[in-house]
Amino acid sequence: MLTFYLVLVIILFILAISDLVVGVSNDAVNFLNSAVGSKAASFKVIIAVAALGVLFGATFSSGMMEVARKGIFHPEYFYFSEIIILFLAVMVTDVILLDTFNTFGMPTSTTVSIVFELLGAAVALSVIKVYSDPNALSIYEYINSGKALAIISGIFLSVIIAFTFGVVVQYFNRLLFSFDYEKKMKRFGALWGGIGITAITYFMLIKGAKGASFMSDTVVEMINSRTALILLFSLAGWTIILYLLNRTLKLDIPKTIVLVGTFALAMAFAGNDLVNFIGVPLAGYNSYLIFAENAGTGADQMLMDGLAGKVPTPTYMLLLAGLIMVLTLYTSKKARSVVQTSLDLGRQDEGYERFSSFLLSRRIVRNFAATATYLNERMPNSWKILVNRQFDETPFTRKQVHLGKNAPSFDMIRAAVTLVVASILIAIGTSLKLPLSTTYVTFMVFMGTSLADGAWGRESAVYRVSGVLSVIGGWFFTAFSAFTAAFLLALLFYYGGIYAIAAMLLLAGYMAYKAHRFHAKKLEAQAALDESLSQGVLSKARVIDLCATQLKKYLTEYGSLIEQAIEAFAFEDLGNLNRIHNLYKPVYSSIQKLKNHSSRTLERIPEHELEAGHLYILVIDYVEEMGRSTMSIIKTTLEHIDNNHKPLLPEQIDELEAIHKQIQVSYGLIQNTFSNLDREAAEAVIRNMRPTVKMMRETRKNQIKRIKKNEVGTRNSILFFNLLGDFRNLLLFSQRITTVFDELILNPVETSDYKPPSGDLPEDQVDIDEPDPEDNA
Repeated sequence: MLTFYLVLVIILFILAISDLVVGVSNDAVNFLNSAVGSKAASFKVIIAVAALGVLFGATFSSGMMEVARKGIFHPEYFYFSEIIILFLAVMVTDVILLDTFNTFGMPTSTTVSIVFELLGAAVALSVIKVYSDPNALSIYEYINSGKALAIISGIFLSVIIAFTFGVVVQYFNRLLFSFDYEKKMKRFGALWGGIGITAITYFMLIKGAKGASFMSDTVVEMINSRTALILLFSLAGWTIILYLLNRTLKLDIPKTIVLVGTFALAMAFAGNDLVNFIGVPLAGYNSYLIFAENAGTGADQMLMDGLAGKVPTPTYMLLLAGLIMVLTLYTSKKARSVVQTSLDLGRQDEGYERFSSFLLSRRIVRNFAATATYLNERMPNSWKILVNRQFDETPFTRKQVHLGKNAPSFDMIRAAVTLVVASILIAIGTSLKLPLSTTYVTFMVFMGTSLADGAWGRESAVYRVSGVLSVIGGWFFTAFSAFTAAFLLALLFYYGGIYAIAAMLLLAGYMAYKAHRFHAKKLEAQAALDESLSQGVLSKARVIDLCATQLKKYLTEYGSLIEQAIEAFAFEDLGNLNRIHNLYKPVYSSIQKLKNHSSRTLERIPEHELEAGHLYILVIDYVEEMGRSTMSIIKTTLEHIDNNHKPLLPEQIDELEAIHKQIQVSYGLIQNTFSNLDREAAEAVIRNMRPTVKMMRETRKNQIKRIKKNEVGTRNSILFFNLLGDFRNLLLFSQRITTVFDELILNPVETSDYKPPSGDLPEDQVDIDEPDPEDNA
């Protein structure tokens, strides 16, 4: 029996290692976004500073481990066999849940997830005890409800407080320094920096000293009793040091604060959140030691009174966990995805927005804008002039243009304010013994400083608010799903025993593998997009090569997937149609992103190469339109079969395949036109239109005849004509791509006289929708 439970404890530690990797990927956003977004240093230097903070903070976690042992439930009322099941359910749920959020690049709270997982699993086992044991206590006596409610309320209250303080503090800092802050930094920088670093010092002392595994109670008591004196000397000392270093060595004060703040928040993350990853396995290990010391007592008879006391955590275990976290920081690609989500929501400039707007976000922005207008109208003119001058973003914009792709997302002032405010709030919460989520605090402070800085302008506000609401919604979903999943797994493990545990471990491993593969493909697609958008200055030849590459990629995908869809449609193969639809979604998403980022490509095309820029915009636009028609074909056929409608007739399938083969011929000719600057291939595209258009007309007439003979029904006709319309669009935009290439590159006309082709074609070409004079139907 001891061996069996030892295996379960080992599994807990294996899951803990996985959880550390997953958790660091998620929580890296807490301490990296300010430094990365402001480009305070190279990414390697930022990671090195954060790694030192993580390693140092890991030893400060000892006191926080009590949460996993007795913070949510009363362990003295649970037997050893129940406690092990509870901890297993929590760890399996945590690994699956956090990895899913990381894969989609959504920051969530590891604190919230572990709290609600412990609560869910404890409630499940309490319910079992209440209904199976007539002498059981009431369910409320098993759960540490007071502590649980305090943790939950403190976490969610921190969201509002953090956002509000972020807005207010950033607003007044920007009023003081403006975006052109270098001059005023010489006058006020030392004092401003002294206040910032003092706040961070207070944060590290209050947040870290109390839980440090190597600090004695005497030292902690001394720090607590002389906090005010320490802070006073710290303020004076740091102000003088920064003043001297700035005057003699030209020290960049904002950059220093950002790096020190990064170290402090990384330390806080390790000190506060390490319990979220290894607290449960350590509690399981402590439970096993208690059980082993009393080997004569059965696992289902030994109550875990020993967990209710204070159990110190060995420093070497904390350091080992810290080393794993540091290695993850250096190697995790998912960490960068989560950081990118925060940077997208907080960057100063406009551009492609990751989130779409929805009703609630639009109403919030509209009401906020109306309130801002109302207040602005009642402000004194002198105050309006001051605010407009201090919030003028021109200096920052000039810097961005000068630095190009290496430009920061926001400046050092906002980065420093974000770190200092987050540090102060977490320190105050800790000193008042209020549980906080570092993710919630840092994210909402970051969003608040972004709003105050004017980063959410009229062109981006509705999308940024949608993003923030999506992230907050994800936090609530974390709480709900963590509780539910842990509750169900605890029930499953209790009744299913070793078989259920083995099955769920295998499932968790498979899900983690699938999530990893999904994220890897996502990164490959993003890398390809970034490469296409970051090729330096683009000459006309390079633009043509770029267009040729994109045409080859997308036209090949369009042709192949439509061909597969028609074949699967003919055999009513719903599974294959679903597969094709899932394969096409990332293709369509990538061309939409390429179109949305097209302005970035235009910025790298010289002014004297206007034709090349014009060509790129039109080609990408037409390829995106073709992608829309391709999606319509795939989705329409899928929905038709999914709704169990009658299939098309064999002759209708043959007609669609014949038309598509002709369109694929045009695709090949288009690729030759761009790759080889082949005017004959361009003319061949136009010539190929006549037989294809004639084929479409014959097909349309055949369908009309079938309708008149009652061979097909209304549903069949709607589907068939819709598919013909999509094929017509594919042919039309193929012709337009060739025409713009001919008129802009092969046989250029004056740019001022050039107009993109419309649906009207020259006399020697055939209009797809024009009736054939020979057609008497």
